[in-house]
Order: sequence, then structure tokens, then C-alpha cells
Amino acid sequence: MKRNLQIPVVLFVLLLGATVAIAQEATSVRADSSLRERAMEGDSAAQAALAYLYEQGQGVPKAYNEAFRWYLKAAEKGEAIAQLKVGLLYFSGPGTQQDPASGTMWVRRAAEQGQPTAQTLAAGTYLASRDYAKALDLYRKAAEGGDDQAQEVLGSIYTSGPYSDWRKVAPADLSQGVGWLRRAVESDNPNAEYSLASLYESGRGVIQDYTEAIRLYRLAAEQGHSDSQYVLGGMYLRGEGVAANPILAYMWYNIAGAQTDGTRTFPVEMCVERRVLAERAIKLYQVADGVEQAQELSRTWRPRTRRTAGPTSSIGK
Repeated sequence: MKRNLQIPVVLFVLLLGATVAIAQEATSVRADSSLRERAMEGDSAAQAALAYLYEQGQGVPKAYNEAFRWYLKAAEKGEAIAQLKVGLLYFSGPGTQQDPASGTMWVRRAAEQGQPTAQTLAAGTYLASRDYAKALDLYRKAAEGGDDQAQEVLGSIYTSGPYSDWRKVAPADLSQGVGWLRRAVESDNPNAEYSLASLYESGRGVIQDYTEAIRLYRLAAEQGHSDSQYVLGGMYLRGEGVAANPILAYMWYNIAGAQTDGTRTFPVEMCVERRVLAERAIKLYQVADGVEQAQELSRTWRPRTRRTAGPTSSIGK
């Protein structure tokens, strides 16, 4: 199932990505007692670093309005990461009034400087106006620059069906799509893990491999991806790619039904219906206290943090 790739879907993830990026740049700026002085003298890198400190409340009281003010000063001097942050803050609101038009302008300015996260969000602004050609160009640039969100989007574009609006500017290309998804999976991107798992489950563009599908679904599910949790529940219930385990099937259906991560395309009612089937299977297998075990697993489950390389999994093997 394909997701809407416009701004509201990716904004929160990009906010996090931009915060990480500015943090990395801030660590390269000498953060001592002279930081404010250098910022006031017009050092754009110091201004961006000071904005980050105000945004995070590190060494100074957290103050979004001060963060926005210093980000804006740095942005006006041409700091790409500050331009991105100003654009994102105009979209989301902290520290300033929401102003999507200004947000779009600043994000596009950052994108023009080659900032990959900005290119991904700028692509979304062009997609919102149905300029697929410009959006595709920016997604590709961002993906080539290492942005895993853009890599995942490109993977979805090239593996989407023949009636997708993307076919106006990009022919279906399963090989290319799989390649981009694999690159995003290297960054432990849960949407890419879900999409690539779906291909391995169906055998589209790859040799059908339920074991690999299970591995990828599990990686995404453990990060809180509700659709992956739902599908994983079904594979445990049916014993596809893994030994049948109605307890784990019940657990994943239960967790999927409670998720509010914004990835769900399967309705809660379907999660409840499948959980009932898993409960019947538990009773059929005559597993003592099986439902109680599944409920306890659900209660104690916590999403894992995202990894950046070599993702593995430990649950339900």
C-alpha cells in the first residue's frame, strides 16, 4: 500500500533529521563563552549553533522564539541548514506563527544549496502543486546525497503500479526501485523495510522469499510501524517464512491496533478481527495461558531505537 508523500507525511521525520543535522554542525562550532559574542558579530555558523542551543535548552533556557530569531539571522546570511530550520519552523509553528508560504521559500533556498533534507522537503512542496518532474528531480538529488527518506520515496515511485501519477514522469522500474529501497534499508528506514518486505512477500522485482520478508517486516514493526506489525501478525498466524506462533500473532495484532504512528492503512477493526483469529488458534493449539502470555508481551513491548547500520532483531525468532 502506498503512502501520500506530500509535506504532512514527512514533516515530523524531517524536523528530526534537520535537528540531527544542525546538532552535527553545532558540534563543529566552538561552543564557549565567546559563542554569543561571535553570533552577535555576525558569524553565521555561531548564530546557527546558538539557535540550536536555545532550541534544545543546552546551557541556556529553552526558548523557541530565540532559536527562531538566531536561525533566521543565520539563514539570511546563507547558512543552508539554518534556512532549512527556518522553513520547518514556519511549517510547524514553534517560535513563530505558522506561515507555509515562507516555509516553502526557505526550504527551497536550502535545497538550492544542495542540502539533502531540504531537497526532500522541497520536493514535497512541488508535489503538493503536482509538479511531478521537479519533485522527482529533487528526490533524486536528495537520495544521491544520502537522504534515506528520499531513497525510500524513490523506491516507492519506481515500484508503484501502472496507474500511479508518477508514471507521467518516471516509468515503472522495479530493479531501480528495489535498489533505492535497499539503500534506505541500510539506514534502517521503517517505511523502506515495509515496502521491500512487501516485494519479497509477493515476489515482485525480487525472488519471493518469505524469510527475508519476515526479517524486514520485523525490523519495521519493532520501530512501531503499524502496517508491518499487522502483516507480521498474519505471517506468524499462517506460518509463512517462520514457524506458526499464534501467541506472537496475537501480540503483533494487539500492538498494531493500538498504534498511532501515522503509518496505518489497515483499520483498527481488522486488527481486532485478526486478533480474535489468533486467540482461537491459541485455544486450538491448547497453549496454556497463551492469551495471557500474548497480552503480557503486548503490555511490555516498547519500540526500539532506529539503527544506522547493520540492523538486527531479537524478538520472535
